[in-house]
Amino acid sequence: MTETLMKIRPIEEYALTVETMYRFTVILILQFTHASDQIRETIIRNFIARGMICLQSILQLWVFGNTSDCWILYRALIDRLFCLRTLAEKDEFEKFEKWSFMQQYEALNRVRSDPIFSVKADKKSLAPTKENKERYLKLKKDNIQWIRPKAETVADKSFGMPYLYSYGYDYASMYVHPMANDGENDYLRIIQDKTSTKDHIVVVHNSILIQTMLIQEGLKASNFLWRAIVNNFLDQCRYSLETGSQDHLETFAKLINAGPKYVWYQQKPNNC
Repeated sequence: MTETLMKIRPIEEYALTVETMYRFTVILILQFTHASDQIRETIIRNFIARGMICLQSILQLWVFGNTSDCWILYRALIDRLFCLRTLAEKDEFEKFEKWSFMQQYEALNRVRSDPIFSVKADKKSLAPTKENKERYLKLKKDNIQWIRPKAETVADKSFGMPYLYSYGYDYASMYVHPMANDGENDYLRIIQDKTSTKDHIVVVHNSILIQTMLIQEGLKASNFLWRAIVNNFLDQCRYSLETGSQDHLETFAKLINAGPKYVWYQQKPNNC
């Protein structure tokens, strides 16, 4: 997303925002845990948690000088944003959970059944439980199908932001798939113990932006109405990317001061 290139903040500001978002996420996902054990809420909670760890990793890799892997993780982060939007729009959380279970079951079964894989102890450790086997056979009989969303379509049609694909997902894909100049920075880092990261700090900037969007997608898709202060914090995180404002730190302090018994949500009415 090239429009952010003129608004780059010092890395110290990004690091502080990421740390504050992490602490915010710890409290937020606990709210999900206490609120419900439904499939929808569990998937949303896990997407938010996975995205937050992904964001932390991008920051750490940038500091380390490994910018190529920053872009790879950035693509994975956008992919989860697109997937979550699609699951919510089509109300496919349960279908997605069943499909995921089948995909993982079959992948493990292929490894366990491969004649090359002859270590009996490992085969035994990969054996499915009786409950999982019974569930798989039932889902197989039900012919559960789910198709991953097309990133370009979601960016354009669902978000109305085609640049999320063009300058985000698609651009980052160049770091996922082999290219002729792969490893140029890595070569310099190994041989000369130096690498240039200044031209890639935008990946940290944009990753923070995408994670705030991912969290808000999850909040919107959940079965709960969230207090305004929760969305205010995320909006202020984005505003800090543009201006360097520290308002999000004050808002987070208010959330902390409210105490561990503070409830951030209420159940949505049935007609919502």
